[in-house]
Amino acid sequence: MILAFDIGNSNINLCFMQERVVLKQFRLNSDLQKTPDEYAAIIFSLMGAEKLNYGATEAVLISSVVPSITSIIGNFVRTHLGIVPIIVNVDSDHGLNVKVDNPYELGIDRLMGALSAYTQFKHNCIIANFGTATTFDLVSKDGDFLGGVIFPGIRLSAAALRTGTALLPQVDIKKPLCAVGTSTVKCIQSGLFYGFLELADGLIDRIKNEKFADEKVELISTGGLGREISSASRHKLNYQPDLISLGLFVMYERVVKRKFS
Repeated sequence: MILAFDIGNSNINLCFMQERVVLKQFRLNSDLQKTPDEYAAIIFSLMGAEKLNYGATEAVLISSVVPSITSIIGNFVRTHLGIVPIIVNVDSDHGLNVKVDNPYELGIDRLMGALSAYTQFKHNCIIANFGTATTFDLVSKDGDFLGGVIFPGIRLSAAALRTGTALLPQVDIKKPLCAVGTSTVKCIQSGLFYGFLELADGLIDRIKNEKFADEKVELISTGGLGREISSASRHKLNYQPDLISLGLFVMYERVVKRKFS
């Protein structure tokens, strides 16, 4: 059994895998205040509830965009599991050709999403990740990571509306029945959901025309609100909630098992 940590700004996705099959996945809050022992108590409790044997863990991989939490989780893995974790970064043996200005600025979650998509489809891919930040990343049929787009995520935008204005309230983010709202709450919900939906659809069109004109392109989505946006998109988006975790398993195959997919 392989344990993969995908540490993001808002959440830690904790995924247990056997081969490329996800056995169980949990989502924890990214909390800088928790100690390795506190994370151990939470994780072992979750594993016990699902009858997952931590003694069967062969390897642990960590993908993180929050360095301080990387250290905490790494400490937990070494102390409580007795395993030296594999911390994946841009210099790891991922097999992609990273064709951006400065590879060391590239978030490892973006690279793992691209690796996962390319391993599955072996042709041009656009990967949309609807997380704290919304990202669109491109990988070519030749395995070239070509760059992408970054903009604030839906929840981050909603929080900015709430904290940056005197009267606008916090709202639940959900798909409204219609675009035109008849209350402040409904107007904000419409702006957030349909605004991001149109932004996503428009960016996909622009990216395809700019980089993959007249070529086959696989469209993949992931992230907390990926399912909702994908179901409403006019494009056929293949929603994969485990995309980054599966990218980490590909890294396990490459780095630990030396199995090239």
